[in-house]
Amino acid sequence: MQSSGKIASPLCAILAGVTVMAVELLASRWLAPVWGFTLTTWTVLISMTLVCGSLGAWMGGGVCPRVQSWKAVGACFLAAGLCLAGCGLAYPRVGPHLALLPDALGLALSTALIVGPPVLLVSMVFPLVVHLGRDGRWVGRRVGRLAAFSTLGSLAGTVVPGLWLIPWLGVRASALAVGGLLVVAGAILLLRGGGLRGAALLAILALGWVAGIGPRPSSTPGTRAVVESPYGLIELDCSYNKVTLRVNGIVQSRYEPARVQEGYLLSNRNYFELLPYLRPGRWRTLHVGLGAGLVSRCLALRGLRIENVEVNPALAALVRRNLDFRDPVLVGDGRRILRGLKRRYDFILLDVFHGESPAVHLMTFEAFSEVRQRLLPGGVACVHLIGTPDSRATASVARTLGETFPETFFVRSGFDRELQDLYLFASDAPLEVPAHPDLIRWGWMGDEEFRSRPELGEVLTDDRNPLEVLNLPLARALRKSQSQSPHLSEIH
Repeated sequence: MQSSGKIASPLCAILAGVTVMAVELLASRWLAPVWGFTLTTWTVLISMTLVCGSLGAWMGGGVCPRVQSWKAVGACFLAAGLCLAGCGLAYPRVGPHLALLPDALGLALSTALIVGPPVLLVSMVFPLVVHLGRDGRWVGRRVGRLAAFSTLGSLAGTVVPGLWLIPWLGVRASALAVGGLLVVAGAILLLRGGGLRGAALLAILALGWVAGIGPRPSSTPGTRAVVESPYGLIELDCSYNKVTLRVNGIVQSRYEPARVQEGYLLSNRNYFELLPYLRPGRWRTLHVGLGAGLVSRCLALRGLRIENVEVNPALAALVRRNLDFRDPVLVGDGRRILRGLKRRYDFILLDVFHGESPAVHLMTFEAFSEVRQRLLPGGVACVHLIGTPDSRATASVARTLGETFPETFFVRSGFDRELQDLYLFASDAPLEVPAHPDLIRWGWMGDEEFRSRPELGEVLTDDRNPLEVLNLPLARALRKSQSQSPHLSEIH
């Protein structure tokens, strides 16, 4: 039994580490469509994982005196695998109903349901393995080695699901794969006691389980495409002569292709189309944040030459394939690409969101300074936000822009204090919308400008950037109410 323990102990420690990290990554994908991909979501998720891991280790240590065989470890793995597989099948249906609860309670309960059972069960494994493999004299060395194996397992549980399983199989199939691996490991330990042949059978069956699931079939051009991506669930619906793009359950773009023409953005209160009027005769444009490609298409009709930047390769591929998008797209993080560009532009558009929240690392003084360096003299930067004109989040972005550029001009799409699309223009030269009959024809009234209150905000920097926390009430309101607002997130 001692020789079999030498083989089973590191394998069990590795599998426990794999499971904890894999569950955490899978949980983030299940939570995002309902609760958002925000700092709060990650904080609750990490906290719940640590709490359940601590409780599981405590419980495992408590039952050690009564455990005499590897069957106890097998039972933990088997139960954890069944819980995880069951969650993969059930939570996508149950999760949206939990959103009816108060935010804090609903998020905590959702996280506990996903993370709690599997993490608690596999966290019991470590003290059990130490107990079963004890030899009396070298406990410290044994614990250290098992901790090292567990940490290596956590590394594998982060890299393999994050870079391979989730993008390749999808969230549901990945949960079934990891759950199946745990079930197989538990069954082997229950039946075989953890010997060499059991370890070999574990490897063979685990590979067969994963290979049997296989990749989800890639979406083909049609009315609807759903893709698991490195940055969340993408849904593209092209039915009823309307294109709707959702990322993690939030509408990123909605428009009617047959109506796209000059003035389409302006007539729908999307004020990126003010740029040709602010700087007539300018054309070189960098659009950070592809969305469904609508902004690029509409500005191209005005003679602007567009380069797009999109961080999500799956979204870029989906838009190219399903929407016949042919403009250049640079795939990568917007800020990193900005640093690497040698060209300078007349217009730079920051249209960057993670679901309902802005990409906060692109909203700092340093980021805006990098934008300014890439603008030609007199060029214009435009930052798109979703919020209210008088919020601290809006005031902070506006104040930071004002610290970076000498001239700013802010436009709102809605009325009063309602949640709405906001467009913050900045330049090193004066900004003024000229009188033009086309603007009036497309609905520009001239009273869309709003003034921010800088005293409400603060300058955002790479070192201190509370924007995600300041934006949290707006993000929650957007997730709950965007479908009821005719002016909110309809066109990006």
